[in-house]
Amino acid sequence: MHLFSGHFPQWILNGQQMQPLSSDHVQRALEQEVIHLVGLCQSWLDKSQLVVLSPDYLEVRETLKKFCNQLQSLPANLEIEFFDQMLSKIPKKPHGSKKANKEMPPQVGEGFSNWKSGFEKSLQKLREDLLIWPRLQDLQGQYARVSQQVFERYLKWKTDEGQYQMQDLEILSFEALRLRPELAKKFSEDWDYWLIDEYQDTSPLQDQLIERLKGKSPAFYVGDPQQSIYLFRGSRFENFQEKEAEFKQRNYEVTQKDKHYRSRADLMHFFNDLFSFLDPRYMRMLPQRSSFDKSTDAIEICFFESESKSSEVAESPELLKIQQKLTALLTSGVPAREIAILARTSRQLRQVYDFLKAKSFPVQLQSNSVFETRREILDLGFLLRFFLNPHDNENLVALLRTPWFRIPDSALIEVSQLKQKSLWKALQDYEGLKGDSNLKQLQNLRKFLFERSIGEVLQRALSESGLLTWSRYIDSSGRREANIWKWLVNLKNSEKQPGFNYLQWLAEFQWDLDLEQEQQEGDAHSSLEPNRIQLMTVHASKGLEFEQVIVPFCGESRTPPHVNLLTVEEQGNLFSLKIREEESQKRVWTSWALKQD
Repeated sequence: MHLFSGHFPQWILNGQQMQPLSSDHVQRALEQEVIHLVGLCQSWLDKSQLVVLSPDYLEVRETLKKFCNQLQSLPANLEIEFFDQMLSKIPKKPHGSKKANKEMPPQVGEGFSNWKSGFEKSLQKLREDLLIWPRLQDLQGQYARVSQQVFERYLKWKTDEGQYQMQDLEILSFEALRLRPELAKKFSEDWDYWLIDEYQDTSPLQDQLIERLKGKSPAFYVGDPQQSIYLFRGSRFENFQEKEAEFKQRNYEVTQKDKHYRSRADLMHFFNDLFSFLDPRYMRMLPQRSSFDKSTDAIEICFFESESKSSEVAESPELLKIQQKLTALLTSGVPAREIAILARTSRQLRQVYDFLKAKSFPVQLQSNSVFETRREILDLGFLLRFFLNPHDNENLVALLRTPWFRIPDSALIEVSQLKQKSLWKALQDYEGLKGDSNLKQLQNLRKFLFERSIGEVLQRALSESGLLTWSRYIDSSGRREANIWKWLVNLKNSEKQPGFNYLQWLAEFQWDLDLEQEQQEGDAHSSLEPNRIQLMTVHASKGLEFEQVIVPFCGESRTPPHVNLLTVEEQGNLFSLKIREEESQKRVWTSWALKQD
C-alpha cells in the first residue's frame, strides 16, 4: 500500500492525527448533493414558466413540483429507502414524447429529457455510494490504524538517518511553533514589514507558517491566482482567494492590477474572449493600449480533419502547415530567433523538431533533448556521487571508466578479485596503482571537501581533469561546455537554499519532469547558434517574448491527471480513500469524498 511519498505526510497537522470521514460528514455531504438536485428540478420549472405548455407538459410540471417538494423534505438520516422512493417517483416523459417535444421549445422538451436522464444517474449514484459506505468506513478505519503505525516508524527512521526533506522541515517547523509559540513571537520582533510574493503558489501549511512567523507585523501580499502552476507541490490558489476575502472583510486595502503590459491589444481581447468562455472564473485583463493595428491579423487559427491512424505522422497536414507558415515568415524577413513553437509535451515538440530538422529549418529544441543523459552530465553525476559516497562501488566503476579519471579495466578486474567490500579502499591499497595520476587526483579532491563546498571542489575538478577544456574541442558549437556550466551553476545556487540535500537535488535535477510528466531539462543555449526557431513547452516559455508564436496540437486531448488513492482536507483534518467497485473492479470516488482536481 502506498502510504507516503518521501516526506512526512501532514498527518499531524495542527497537532491532530488525520481522521477518516465520519457518518456525520457523509450525511451532510449527501444532503448537499440532494439540495443541488433540487436546484436542477427548479431550473427546469423556472424555464417552463416562460412558455405556454401543452396539456401533457402542464401535467409533467405539476408532478415535478410535488416531486421537488418531497425531495426537499429530507429525513434526519438519508437511508437507501429514501433514494429508492425518490427514484420511483421521478416524473415520466409525456405520452408520445417525440411529438410533444417538437411542439415545445428546446429548453422545455429536450431540456426535460436531458434533465431526467442526468437526474436519474445522479440519484442512482448517491444510492450506490450509500450502499458502499459501510465497506469504505471499515477500510478507512484499517488504513488509519496501519498508517499511524507506519508513520511513527517512518518518523523515527527519518530522524535517525537525517533524511529530512523540505516539506518535512515545513511540517516540523509548524509543530515547533505550535508547541512553543514564543519562538514565533521572538522571530517576528526582528522584522518590521513583510512582503510575500507569488502568494498564489503557497500551500495551506506555508500560509499558516507565514501567519505565525510574521506576528502582528504589517504585510504586503502579491499574487495572481491565474498563474498558480504548482498544484502538484501542494499549492492552492484558493489560499489567495480566501486571503483577499479576509482582507476585504477587515477593510484592508486591496488593489487589483488588471492591466497587461506584455501582449498586443488584439491578442489580449482574443485571450479574454477565449478563456472567459473556457473558464467562467477567468479574470479579464486590460491591454496597455486599447487601440491596435487592424491592418494585420494577430491570430490565425487553422483547423484540420482528424487523421486516421494509418496516415503518415511525418507528413501530417498540421506539420505541413507549420512548414508553410515558417517558410512564409522567414521569407518575409522575420528573424528565426523571433519565432517560437510551443507545445504541451516534449513528445509533441520532438515530433515537430524531427520534421523541421529533416526539412533543413534552423531549429533549437529547448526541452526533451535529454540533457540528463548527455555524456558530460552523466560524468558530472558520477563525480558528485563519488564525493558523497566513495564506497558506492557501482558508481565508482562508472567514474573510473570515464576519460577524465580512467583506471585501466585490467586493474579494476584485479582489484575486484580481492573481494573487499569497498572498491575505493581496495584501489588505494593496491600496489599496481601506486602513483597513478587519476587515483591521486581523486584522493586530493576528497581532501578539499574538508575545506570547501562540494560545488567549489567540483569546479576545481573540472579544471584539473580536463573535462571542461576538452569539451571545447569535442563540441565546437559550445553547447557541451554550456551544459556543464548550467549543471554546476544550478548546483551551487541550490547549495545556498535552506534544507538542501545533494542526493535529493540529483534526483530532482536529473529527472526534472514538467506538469505533463514528460518534459525534461533541455540543453543549455549555445552561444554560437542564436538565430534559430525555438521549440519549447508552454510551461518553459513563461516570461519569454517572441514576435511570432505557433501552438500546434491544440486539438489533442490531455492525458487524464494521476489521481491519488488518498486525499486530505487540511482544514478539517480529514482524509478519504478511493474504493474498488466489486463488479467493474474500477477505483471510484464516492460523491461525498474529498476530491482534489
